[in-house]
Amino acid sequence: MIEKADLRRQAEAAALENLTLSPESLASLSPEAIRGMLSDMRLHQVELEVQSVELRRAQMDLNASNSRYFD
Repeated sequence: MIEKADLRRQAEAAALENLTLSPESLASLSPEAIRGMLSDMRLHQVELEVQSVELRRAQMDLNASNSRYFD
């Protein structure tokens, strides 16, 4: 399970990165740097998808548990 502190650190790092990437600074990046950023973004997307699956599974478990006690 992913810790809240880990998520916060990741969000802070992403926010800081976004602040420094103005359109002007993006234009000055090398193709390799852009590819690296794209790779990082894809990795973050996969991480978010995994978290989403975990959250859905937890919601289903909670619903099943709730049904046992209240139905």
